[in-house]
Amino acid sequence: MIEQETIKYLQERIKFLEGIINLQNETNAKLIETNSKLVDCLNEKESCITKNNAKLHKDYYKRGLELLSENLKISFNKE
Repeated sequence: MIEQETIKYLQERIKFLEGIINLQNETNAKLIETNSKLVDCLNEKESCITKNNAKLHKDYYKRGLELLSENLKISFNKE
């Protein structure tokens, strides 16, 4: 009788532990999916930031050339 109770207890314990393992596997899969989405989002944001930085550099370069051109015109007009 004790052996049957022990076997029953161990079987219930095994089911419980299998449930925990399944829950951990599901959680790990969701974490992997979430991390993948976060990486994609960060890559997208990094790409956007890089594009914006390139545009800013282009705009600043263009404005710098305009200022230089204006300064050169002023310099030549004074002479």
